[in-house]
Amino acid sequence: AKRKADLVSYDQTDARSKLVFKIPFRALLGYRAEFTQDTRGDGIIHSMFDGYIPYKGAIDRNEKGALISLESGKATAHALGPLESRGRLFIEPGELVYPGMVIGESARGSDLDVNACKEKELTNVRAAGKDDKVKLAPPVRMSIEQCITYVRDDELIEITPKRVSIRKMHDAKERKRRARDAKNAKNR
Repeated sequence: AKRKADLVSYDQTDARSKLVFKIPFRALLGYRAEFTQDTRGDGIIHSMFDGYIPYKGAIDRNEKGALISLESGKATAHALGPLESRGRLFIEPGELVYPGMVIGESARGSDLDVNACKEKELTNVRAAGKDDKVKLAPPVRMSIEQCITYVRDDELIEITPKRVSIRKMHDAKERKRRARDAKNAKNR
């Protein structure tokens, strides 16, 4: 399966089920949060070292794209509102962002460069209903363990005393150049 686990035993009593798996430790990285979410906090997970096993192959990684900031500055609700329909956000309005910072997870499989700092244009004309306040879902906050499982080969994890964030290794121009070169090499 996705995490290269083998089911060793399965017991069911009343409303409880007990599943015992043999699984590589690297496949458990980031799984506790996913397990808690899947069981709505009712599940209990326990791990114990059982021994060394042969390598079972690569663990399936995150296949979703990223929403990547193009600008530096403070993120605005006006800019984040439309981005929310494109995927899950990792930031909220007022947070400082910089070029290359991953600010969300794209619903598609490809990366998307976005401007999270776009300000609302101010005009003297006011229309009824036009100035509705943007309502955003709470951002997804990831722990270091979750970032380790989420990060892809072209991304880095930044850990500061105030936050844990993910950034791209290369700027937008370099990423486009590398994608173009890879496409040209594939067509040859």
